Amino acid sequence: MKKKAIAVIFFALWAGVLVSQPARAAEDARSGENIRPDIQYGFWDWQCLDSFLEPPVEKVPPRKAMQITPSPGSPVAPWKQPDPALASLPFHYLEVIDQRVPLYPTLDAAVAKKKPSRHLIPGFTYVSFDNQVLVKGKWYYRISSQFWMPGGEAAYLGTLPTFQGLVFEETPGADFGWVLVEVESQSSPGGGVSSSTGKIYQRYDVVWVLEKGSQGGVDYLRVGEGEWIPADYVGSVTLQNGPPQGVEGDRWIDINLEQQTLAVYDQGELAFATLVSTGVEGNWTRPGTFQIETKKGTELMRGSFAADLSDYYYLEDVPWTMYFDQMRALHGTYWHDSFGRPHSRGCVNLSPGDAHWLFDWAEEGDWVHVHDPSGETPVDPELYHPGGA
Repeated sequence: MKKKAIAVIFFALWAGVLVSQPARAAEDARSGENIRPDIQYGFWDWQCLDSFLEPPVEKVPPRKAMQITPSPGSPVAPWKQPDPALASLPFHYLEVIDQRVPLYPTLDAAVAKKKPSRHLIPGFTYVSFDNQVLVKGKWYYRISSQFWMPGGEAAYLGTLPTFQGLVFEETPGADFGWVLVEVESQSSPGGGVSSSTGKIYQRYDVVWVLEKGSQGGVDYLRVGEGEWIPADYVGSVTLQNGPPQGVEGDRWIDINLEQQTLAVYDQGELAFATLVSTGVEGNWTRPGTFQIETKKGTELMRGSFAADLSDYYYLEDVPWTMYFDQMRALHGTYWHDSFGRPHSRGCVNLSPGDAHWLFDWAEEGDWVHVHDPSGETPVDPELYHPGGA
């Protein structure tokens, strides 16, 4: 497989769902603590969710409209942007610094540094919180598991990924894709500086794939009239004419490991497409044909594959999770914005907005077809562990 970049991170297990809306401290009936004058409260009112259809806490500003400038001979673009509200998450997250952080049963115990109930294991750790309290200049947080933790060993995750794919009215007339890194187009494949067009494409811009060419051992794509860019700079969707082998019916999810793209087909027509991040080398997302086994609005994912726990991860409130191959799942990802490149331990990472769209569309039993056109992802089952985030 042509590696478009590699990083490491992620997933696996289970949790409950409790969500928050801004409110006064006195409205928090579950805290069990009295309002104290030496404390600045930042509580949120508790609310149990049966689904993720409640109004989100934070409105996510829409990204710039991803439009293609029509070129002679280019197809009509039968797509639209998904609802930006799908990208909002009703959670607040902390990135925990890599050390053994104590967790306490109450705020008073945390402030007094009494014997903790347990500790967070050092590793790749993110927690969600519903209450934050400032006591004598120090922050304390009540996390999803209902323990209190000191905030000195955590950083607030204020920016979440806002990228979203495309919703389709019908299957377009040509392949297409998203630009992965800023690039200037050339008037011919491999033409170099002398053939620069002056047109700059930014990350996540949408381009047509109108023609393929090669020069000097490098593959190029024609994205417009007299415009070529290196193929490795684009995550492309190759349109399917019918269901792949093993898929029954005309409704399925197609995951291209080489291109790091996901396409949804409904009634045989393209309904949705986006960039994803699948497993890195050694933690590959396994090729094959599967079915969605379980859907969960949120999930606690934790685990390790090393005896010394050196690769331990702990991720609270992973949104819109759909398991399809043991512990490998499609799910929303709040801790990175590397879509279009491998970046997981086997799961298929989507942006929060894309995972939300897919969660609403998908049903348990829907088909998931994972494939690598390059043939570089191994298929030997002995090379695969149960999977992770």
